[in-house]
Amino acid sequence: MKLHQETVATYTINEQRIDVDLCWKGDNPEQDGDKFYDLYDKEGTHLNEGDPWHDDGDGVPTIELITEYIKEEE
Repeated sequence: MKLHQETVATYTINEQRIDVDLCWKGDNPEQDGDKFYDLYDKEGTHLNEGDPWHDDGDGVPTIELITEYIKEEE
């Protein structure tokens, strides 16, 4: 099955744009219990490569959660 990817949120954190992309397999994301989010900066660098942000049923990660994640990775 093909992996789909769609930008679902864009945040500005520390004056940098961060895109949150939803990734899923199948016809729509609601059908994929393993859907996840990837994070990209304005240059397209994959910020959480190898560490997908799995959907926990709460929807798109908030700016607060993304900010905390980025601080932990620095």
